[in-house]
Amino acid sequence: MKSYSDITHFQEALPRKVSNLQSAIRNKILAEFNRKGINITLEMYLVLRCLWEKDGRNQQEISDILYRDKASLTNLIDNLEKRNLVVRVQNQADKRNKNIFLTHEGKGIKDRVVPVILSLLSDIEEAVPEKDLQTTIRVLDSLFNQLK
Repeated sequence: MKSYSDITHFQEALPRKVSNLQSAIRNKILAEFNRKGINITLEMYLVLRCLWEKDGRNQQEISDILYRDKASLTNLIDNLEKRNLVVRVQNQADKRNKNIFLTHEGKGIKDRVVPVILSLLSDIEEAVPEKDLQTTIRVLDSLFNQLK
């Protein structure tokens, strides 16, 4: 059995390192978006990415994919609507639901956003040997599945 100091170290170190990495990636993406004149947040990008994969999803689908509550998505979708990147359309089968569709601008911004993301991913992948990266992804997936 692990000692208390080992458990304390694990509980503090792993979450902190994951959080630091997430913050560093977020800051890098936002700085690059800013430099390229792309006026969206990382959270907005994640919603757009869901729609680029399958346009017309409802808010619950997006919430499930992003592991976010529906209420927090409301503000994101409102802001995407204000930027004319998405539009809400009432679902004909279930009038209580609205589907989120990309506008012409929402589809078009993909050509500016995706290269930024791919460049960052490429930088990360070049910095770490592929075998280590695969192990890291496998371990993170395992931990995530254990916790969800």
